Amino acid sequence: GPSAAAMQLVHIFGEGQRAHLIDLLQHLSSHDPAAPPALHNTLLELYVAERAACSSRGEGKQAKEWEEHALALIADAKAKLEVDGAMVVCRMHAFDAGLVKLLARQGPPAYRHLLDHHAARGDLRGVMDTCEQLGGSEPQLWVEALHWLASQPALHEKEVGRVLERIEAEQLLPPLVVVQVLAQHPKATLALVKRFMTRALASEAARIKEDRGVVGVLADETARMRAEISSLRTQARVVQTRDCSACG
Repeated sequence: GPSAAAMQLVHIFGEGQRAHLIDLLQHLSSHDPAAPPALHNTLLELYVAERAACSSRGEGKQAKEWEEHALALIADAKAKLEVDGAMVVCRMHAFDAGLVKLLARQGPPAYRHLLDHHAARGDLRGVMDTCEQLGGSEPQLWVEALHWLASQPALHEKEVGRVLERIEAEQLLPPLVVVQVLAQHPKATLALVKRFMTRALASEAARIKEDRGVVGVLADETARMRAEISSLRTQARVVQTRDCSACG
């Protein structure tokens, strides 16, 4: 196809002709459904390189425009990106936003890598945003976040509280395990642990009460059924006795 043929000519475009190459690849990407992954990856690499070049020259507005082009390409489901190669490009140019979008594009199996990416950089907001946005389809992210928060030098009580709220709501960990994880943090306060345990114990008490209610209902239903069975047996014996009397 035309895109495959064009890719054979990419090398002839010099540094000063980069704008023409971008125009060509954009046109082919939009109009050729058979455009190969190499075309989209090359276009992404050009966008990311232009962003980095503009940033280094202090051209913030232009850098932002190139970043938006790159993020739109990554988000385009029709773009047949080769993800591993695209991630190398983003890492090479320190394009963190692109790397995050590429990981999210891969779906639930990559969500933990996305959380790890933010955690490795000490990015609290990134960790929490990942949990909020993706924790619905991958609840274990909240558990990973709890372990990470417990390992941090500072105790982020607000964020710990939010994570505990979701772990409790989804019943992702037994309360004792949660307390053991929190206890690893030297600054974990008794008040923080106490609040969680109070809620957990209240929830457990409510469940026990509900279970007892269900057991009571089942016991009543079982007694009623036994009474019905006993009654039916008695009626059957009476009928059988009458039949035998009639025969005699």
